[in-house]
Amino acid sequence: MYMNKLKNNESGIISILVTIVMMLVLTLLVLGLSQLGVSEQKNALKRQLSTTAYYLAESGVNKQINSQTANSTGCNTPITVDSELTYSIPCTTVTSTTKNYIYGLSKNQAKVFQINSTNLLKTLSFSWTNSSSSPITNCPDTKVNQFKPAAQWTCGDAVMFVSIVAADNFNSLTLFSEGSANGYYNFYLVPTNTSGSTNYPASATSINDLVTSYCSSSGSATTCNRTIDLSAISTHNYYVRIVPLYTSATATITATDSAGAVNSNQLEIDSTGRAGNLLQRLVARVTKSTSANTVFANQSIEYQTPIFAVQSTNTICKRFEGYYNSSTDNYLNIDTTSLIENCTL
Repeated sequence: MYMNKLKNNESGIISILVTIVMMLVLTLLVLGLSQLGVSEQKNALKRQLSTTAYYLAESGVNKQINSQTANSTGCNTPITVDSELTYSIPCTTVTSTTKNYIYGLSKNQAKVFQINSTNLLKTLSFSWTNSSSSPITNCPDTKVNQFKPAAQWTCGDAVMFVSIVAADNFNSLTLFSEGSANGYYNFYLVPTNTSGSTNYPASATSINDLVTSYCSSSGSATTCNRTIDLSAISTHNYYVRIVPLYTSATATITATDSAGAVNSNQLEIDSTGRAGNLLQRLVARVTKSTSANTVFANQSIEYQTPIFAVQSTNTICKRFEGYYNSSTDNYLNIDTTSLIENCTL
């Protein structure tokens, strides 16, 4: 009788211990889930504040564009959005003198810009970067005479197509034939898995020249560069058109004359946005207007210059004709009316 009572008492103690352990496990589980929820809430708030700070920095850039103030030194007057200073633009600066042109271009996107100097221009340097994961070893060892289809181009860097048009002044542009003295020149800057530092000498016969460009890797990014020597064809003013082929690129262009690097027509705007205790900084390049102390990008000559000689929102019909027997004066005709719907000549 006594032994049975003892066993019953022991089984009761075990039940209590199991209950206590389960309660502890459940308590820890609830605390863990609670901490996870709080952490996720904090992360979501940080992401929201970070996005808000970025938009505020972007607003600071736009405000500097609209205010047309280009010669600030130090931070401009801070801009507060609320009275508690939770949201603000604490600092914006504008650098009115830059020594290069910087453009972020997608694949096959063309950009036209001006370069002008009081002295004869000597060199034009091109550098472009791409963050592609394709290794530099996939780039050709030398310049190529034939470009592969896009699907077969395994080099992670763009072929930079460059057109240069010389002009005595931008208000009265004289057109030249391709390759003529002080005229119109084309270059294909081909990325290669080589190193070097020599300048490529442009000449009056530079028509679709294939130019070896030197590429090097730094981390996950690859930078290619080549300098074109303009001494043989130099003038004071140029229109330059660049197009990255095969892939996107961030291009930096620097011009030099006898005095050194030539001032570009870009301003650099540096803006910082604040949301709570988070900061976001944005640096942007903006094209100047003809006035040295104002920013008015929509009216700059760069935005008035067409990317192509002819642009249209509709189909442009062309007729191609070529001699195949000059003695009989017969033509080889390709009639686009049979190739393009609703195309009549």
